Amino acid sequence: MWCLIFLLLELQLHHGDSCPSSCVCNTEGAVNCKGMITDVPSPMPLNTYLLQLQDTQIQKLSETSLLGLPFMLRFSLSHSPLRVVHPKAFDSVSQLRSVKLTGNELSNLSNRLFSNLTSLQQLFLDKNRLNSVESDWFEVLLDLTQLDLSKNLIAQLDEDVFRKLTKLRLLNLATNLLRKLPETLFSSLTALQYLYLYENHLEFLHAGTFHSLVNLLELKLFNNRISCIPPQLFWPLSSLKILSLSSNKLNILPRETFYFMPKIVKLSLFKNPLYFLPDHLSGHMPELEEFYLYSTNLNSVPDDLFANMTELTKLSLNFNPKLRHLPKTIFCCLPKLQRLSLQSNDLEFLHPELFSSLISLSTLILHSNRLHHLSTDIFQGLPNLSTIELHDNHFESLPSKALSNVVALRHISLKDNPWNCNCSILDVAYWIRQNWNVISDFEHVVCHMPSYLVNRSLGSMTTELLQCRITVTESLMRTPTPEGTILPSKQRPSTLAVSYRATAIVPVTYLTTRSAAPPTSPTPTIPLTTTKNFPPQRSPIRVPYSFNKTVVLETKPDIVHNNRISGWVYLWTAPPSGTSGTFLIAFHVFLMTTGIALIAASFYTLYRLKGATGHLTTCSRPESISKKRNK
Repeated sequence: MWCLIFLLLELQLHHGDSCPSSCVCNTEGAVNCKGMITDVPSPMPLNTYLLQLQDTQIQKLSETSLLGLPFMLRFSLSHSPLRVVHPKAFDSVSQLRSVKLTGNELSNLSNRLFSNLTSLQQLFLDKNRLNSVESDWFEVLLDLTQLDLSKNLIAQLDEDVFRKLTKLRLLNLATNLLRKLPETLFSSLTALQYLYLYENHLEFLHAGTFHSLVNLLELKLFNNRISCIPPQLFWPLSSLKILSLSSNKLNILPRETFYFMPKIVKLSLFKNPLYFLPDHLSGHMPELEEFYLYSTNLNSVPDDLFANMTELTKLSLNFNPKLRHLPKTIFCCLPKLQRLSLQSNDLEFLHPELFSSLISLSTLILHSNRLHHLSTDIFQGLPNLSTIELHDNHFESLPSKALSNVVALRHISLKDNPWNCNCSILDVAYWIRQNWNVISDFEHVVCHMPSYLVNRSLGSMTTELLQCRITVTESLMRTPTPEGTILPSKQRPSTLAVSYRATAIVPVTYLTTRSAAPPTSPTPTIPLTTTKNFPPQRSPIRVPYSFNKTVVLETKPDIVHNNRISGWVYLWTAPPSGTSGTFLIAFHVFLMTTGIALIAASFYTLYRLKGATGHLTTCSRPESISKKRNK
């Protein structure tokens, strides 16, 4: 024993003298070699426990290549033109724990190549040209925990090829040519935790394929050709944390497909031609944090789709070109959701209460849809919402209150919408001017119509530019205040700004003073708020001082008539364009024409009546009667 310790110490003192010129050696026994070497350099330090050969010119590993390395535990020969490995190449290093032959040109291996490596725990054969896997390779590898066969040309596997690998925890079969898997292929792998089958040609899976994998944590099946899966396929995977079925050919999923998966953290179903999802698709998932469901053919989703995903923090329901409708309660049970992506769908309408339960939401992505309207209260009650993306939709206007309700807003995008710069845009234009620093695309938020304002900044729109003010000047009635008093002139404002909606009738009582002198201060105006309704039976606005005989109206519609009766000013309004405006104008013309025609008919009737009356009077005189008799 003491002799062995002394030998090791002696080797550590003199390791530098035996390090090959093409290698780098350290005191612990790690050796790294690369370059134009054609075989394993010799001699090697006797204390070598790790030998890495990378980017070399080695084409063959001979029977004597690894002689003189009694303490080596890990061997790696990668990214070299290695084509041949002698069947006895590893016989002299039976103590190996790890063998890595990644990125070479191996097409076949001897059945007895690993027969002496009874302590082997890791075997990496990825990125080669292997077209088959023999069960004899693993006959004595009872301690193997990691096996990587990815990125080869393997098209078929025997059902008992992994029969002896009962301690295997990682199996990577990704990026091969597998079309099918034997139903009992994984039946003995009860300790398996990571199974990668992505980027193969798998078309279907047997119902019992994963029956024994009760300890599996990750299952990746993306980029295959799976068109359907049997019911209850994943039910045995009660420990599964990550499941990826993306980029397959799934049209439909069986009812209760994702039941009995209480530990799943990430679920991916994107890039499948799904056109329907059943009710009760998923069971209780108290640990699910990420769910990806995009690039499908779905036009709607079940009300309860996310009902069992109460811990969800990231949800991607985007790039679904046929998705037009979202149920009102679809996000009802996601109090911890922080990021919601609904971009690039075909959404035209969002229910006002759609997001009301997402109290933790910080990022909401809604761009590239067909949205043309948002409810005033749609973002209310979302205290953490800081990012909203609304660009590339069909908005012509937005209620400014919907945006001002976002108290934590730090980023918003609004470009590529057909903004209609008329009087109804003034609210959102004012909000944009006040909050330009949170609008990421401020310079690109421009008018789309009318033509004379195309490409003008939406934030530059004002009442003067859009000609939204209408001034009505009349001689106003002088009415004393209820107390019979006259207010001093210093309390008299110069104008009254009235906001109203189309077809509204606004009664205003004017109480003026004796003075009619013009004001000396500038005329204040208040922007029109078209989203505010007048309450029923609204009482008159009583203003106990002079208005200088001027009423300033900032409005979207046009005033078509006004009248004053007993101190009340009545304003009839109509839209300046559209069907209703045309109808009212035509109706007004019709009434005027009819009135003129009736007046003319009345005059003509009176004229004829007068002539007839005169004729009767003449005929009734006695002189006329006697003259007629004499004749």
